[in-house]
Amino acid sequence: CYIKTVTDLEQLRSPNKQNYIFKLTNNIDGKNMYWSPISDFTGTLMGNGYSISNLQINSHSSLDSNSFNSGFINKNNGIIKDICFKNITLDISATDYTDDFRQLNVGTVAAINLGTIEDVHLENITINSKLNHKKDQSKSPKQKNTTGGIIGTNQGSISYCSIRNSTISAS
Repeated sequence: CYIKTVTDLEQLRSPNKQNYIFKLTNNIDGKNMYWSPISDFTGTLMGNGYSISNLQINSHSSLDSNSFNSGFINKNNGIIKDICFKNITLDISATDYTDDFRQLNVGTVAAINLGTIEDVHLENITINSKLNHKKDQSKSPKQKNTTGGIIGTNQGSISYCSIRNSTISAS
């Protein structure tokens, strides 16, 4: 599948196209649109040296499961390579109302990487990530905020990647 426009980019979330190869054929400008993260990606995204730029990812939620994930892709089980993400803003917060263990995973490319990310470059990225605990403050909250520029949590492979002119804030 060839990706020429931001509308074409929506194909990455189609369950009918799992394990497909997607190839960027142009720079994709989101024009500051709000991007809803792709929940689970299993295909191959080949950037061919092009970029995806000007996206906003905003998510504010109560934690009702053990983890909350946010990024361009929430969980990468595929391959993402030879692409640049520019001028992307992530503003993510989650509130936990329990004493159970909770984890917030935030990353520009993927919140959780179980696949391969190779030759991916980030430029002018802004990430604000906050995990709130609203239960008994005298107890030590069992929370973990794993926020990173490229990925939040990695259990896969990352190589030949870079990030520059970016700000990451996590609490």
